[in-house]
Amino acid sequence: MRVVYLSPVGVIGGAERLLLTLIDAMAVSGAGVQPVVITLADGPLVTELRLRNVETIVVPLSAGLQSLGDSGGGGVGQVGRLLMALPALAGAVSALAAVVRRCRPSVIHTNGIKAHLLGCLVAPRGVSVVWHLHDFTGERRLAPWLLRAVAGRVRTAVAISEAVGTDARRYLPSVPVTVIPNGIDLNRWTPGVGDGAWLDKQAGFADSAAVRVGLVATYALWKGHDTFLQAASLMGPMPGVRFFVIGGPIYATGAQQTRAELQAMANRLGLNVGFVPYQNDMAAVYRALDVVVHASKRPEPFGLVIAEAMACGRAVVVSRGGGAVELFSQGVDAVGHVMGDANDLARVLGGLAADRDRRDRLGQAAAVSACQRFGATRQATAMAELYQRVSRC
Repeated sequence: MRVVYLSPVGVIGGAERLLLTLIDAMAVSGAGVQPVVITLADGPLVTELRLRNVETIVVPLSAGLQSLGDSGGGGVGQVGRLLMALPALAGAVSALAAVVRRCRPSVIHTNGIKAHLLGCLVAPRGVSVVWHLHDFTGERRLAPWLLRAVAGRVRTAVAISEAVGTDARRYLPSVPVTVIPNGIDLNRWTPGVGDGAWLDKQAGFADSAAVRVGLVATYALWKGHDTFLQAASLMGPMPGVRFFVIGGPIYATGAQQTRAELQAMANRLGLNVGFVPYQNDMAAVYRALDVVVHASKRPEPFGLVIAEAMACGRAVVVSRGGGAVELFSQGVDAVGHVMGDANDLARVLGGLAADRDRRDRLGQAAAVSACQRFGATRQATAMAELYQRVSRC
């Protein structure tokens, strides 16, 4: 079975890492899925796919089309930009449709809102389209309307959590929804001895016996960097604690901060924060931290960082909202905090920073939970069964 995966970007964010993991798991599952990936921009994702010998085709969108998106709030300005982009969009659809036809897919699997829309516009007659929903549709202003406009062409949607599934059923009532939680590679994300000195060096710190507390996230506005920094400042003098921000800006839609802006925020709060870009070996980053923080200010569709850090045996602090609450048992394998509440986050972080035994207990329980719940093979098997079902429709 030839499955064409349509990715709207060439960078590697959460949805793209999950796509790579799914394709890897499919390869060893014996499911008989032959992947072809079409990306709408070149970048590291293309490199990673070709290293795996996955057939990969780049059909680049113009810069104007790439920058369209309503993750920053949408509204009248975005509608105007969309209307102005219609001529370029028509050309992009024509070029993409020709490439898809040549691929002769059994199923088209789309991996982002732009991909959902374009996939429905370019799918050959008789070929099922599967939307992989990584986001809450209802949080966008334009996306619900646009997706409903093409929903007659989609066969089914896969939601990455029960929270995303509930949202999709509300805002896309005509689309059948199946919940298949994300999987991670449990051979990569494993417990191990952390090298804190290495992480200190990446941040420009001198080596020390500090408790290392880090937020791992893209620089998207809603990921809670401000909440994390405010919480750090509220913890008061804790000489044995170091704070890290790990990640960077990766998308083109503008709803994100820069490192300079975050650094200025830290300076205003009187904090000495270590800023570290994404690393090739992110498992080593998790292991080097004593506490991994998730601080999103709006409900998280899933929370890939949470699952990965748990699998690495770290003490994880989770913003309680959306699909993130489905990933842990409070106080057993992770600790939740009130979403967007810097005071509550400071309270939780202060308690963990001062209690190594509790951190160790949480990390050990987290690794066990991750092995039981997050394996990529389970996701790949469920997805392959879904492909078989919709390709026969």
